[in-house]
Order: sequence, then structure tokens, then C-alpha cells
Amino acid sequence: MRIFLDNSAFVTIESIVNAARHQTPLLTFCSSQRRSVEGLSILLNRGANIHARDKSGRTCLALCVSNLTFYYRRSRSAAEELAETRAVLRSLIRRGADVFALDDLELSVSEAAYYNKYEDTSAPGDLWDVVLADCGFDVAWFRMKYGIRRRAGYRRGYTRQVFEDLWKGQEHLCPYYYDHEEAPATDEDFAEWITTDEELDDTNDDGSSDDSDTEGGAYLKDKGDDI
Repeated sequence: MRIFLDNSAFVTIESIVNAARHQTPLLTFCSSQRRSVEGLSILLNRGANIHARDKSGRTCLALCVSNLTFYYRRSRSAAEELAETRAVLRSLIRRGADVFALDDLELSVSEAAYYNKYEDTSAPGDLWDVVLADCGFDVAWFRMKYGIRRRAGYRRGYTRQVFEDLWKGQEHLCPYYYDHEEAPATDEDFAEWITTDEELDDTNDDGSSDDSDTEGGAYLKDKGDDI
């Protein structure tokens, strides 16, 4: 991509469109199975529009979480693939991508992640939640706003241990971190394990309700200014 652009005097990054998908290079990049922070930086530094949408109104964030995969490169573990996508998502958000964006069907980025059960795992939703926490957002607020309780799903490749590694150092920011400690931790003692959390309760102890429609409530007080 860099070589092509460096040698194309009349081509800009936004003038290249995948006609079949109505996708700019950035959107194609986010839809692909080969994502990296380096590749993202090349596109954004060349003027890629971080707010571009495909023909269905999906943004770069929605395409990333909808196309999560961690089995295409045999030489890399699921943890390594998840870490790379985590870094890309975090970079997109910190450079201005909208975590509240809706597509043409009014599906949010969070819903795209939570409803994606890649390989019957909860990996897409879990990854999205840890990225939100990385960027100073309140994960519980998002889970309550969209009314989607977490169903823990672990399989070979995505185990409890991988989940714990994702949250290492900020376990206190994960509202469901301690819910499934009995789940198999590694591939060696693997057995498919899908359990259901208790439904999220959107009322306080005094019976009052939180205003889940106010985006201001999505930010943690100690991190909200750092994204």
C-alpha cells in the first residue's frame, strides 16, 4: 500500500474504493483478517477518513468487531491475534472513531461485538469490553445500555486463561470478571463451556434507575479525559 501511494501522483487514499463493498481502504483494512497498528497508521497518516461508512452504514469499529478471527494464521496464538486487534481498536478510538455510532439498521458497535459469537465464544464481546476499559469507558454502562448480558463462551484457542490475560491489571474494571472462575483455564483441560450470567440490573439499591441513554455516564471519572 505504501509503495503504491508513494508512486501514484494522482491517487489519494480516499479515491480508492472497493466498488463491490463500497468500502474505502480503511474500511477494507478493518474488514480483513490482517490488521496491524502499523498498517492502520499508514492509512490514517495518508488521510483516510476515520468516520467513513460502508454501504450498510457500518464504521471502522463495527467492521473490526464483526470480522474478528483468530485462527487464520497457524503460527500465531489466539491471544496474539486478539492483542493485535485490541491495539488496532484502541488506536482507532483514540484517534476519534465513534464508539456510539449506529449503522443503517441502528445497530451499535457494542451490539455488533456482543452479538458476534465467533467460534461459539464470547471473544468479540469480551475484547470490545476490554478496549472500552482501555479507553476510559465504563463497561457496565454499555452492557446495561444495550441490555445484553454476557454469555461466557470458551473453546480451544479462547480459554479462561486468555480472557484473564486480556484483563490483567484492570480486573476491577470488568463487571463480570469473577463470575466464571470454574471454567476450564487452558487448552489442556478444554471442554466447551457456555454459561449465562445473571441479567444486568439497571436499578440502584434505592429503586431509582440510572439514565443509560446519557452518553456522559459511559465514562469513568478517573479515565474519561485520557482517551
